Amino acid sequence: GETYVGEALGELFVNGLRGQVHEKPHERLTSKEYQVFSLIVKGKSVKEISRQLSLARSTISTYRTRILQKMKMKSNAELARYAATHDLVD
Repeated sequence: GETYVGEALGELFVNGLRGQVHEKPHERLTSKEYQVFSLIVKGKSVKEISRQLSLARSTISTYRTRILQKMKMKSNAELARYAATHDLVD
């Protein structure tokens, strides 16, 4: 009934506790989250993103929530500012 953590994941966890993880917030996103992030910062609405990616609006909203949590931000405006600052906008 215990959880097993592999060596690589354990090392990442310990380094994170020590403050040795230096990844940028957008690097924490999965490829799908990054895809949604890119469309959000381009000003696309949930409806437009949903249509473009052939996913339910609720799924896009869930991705948006996860993106905001992972990047420790509160709004699309913050995401857009971050993207512009880090030269992530096409």
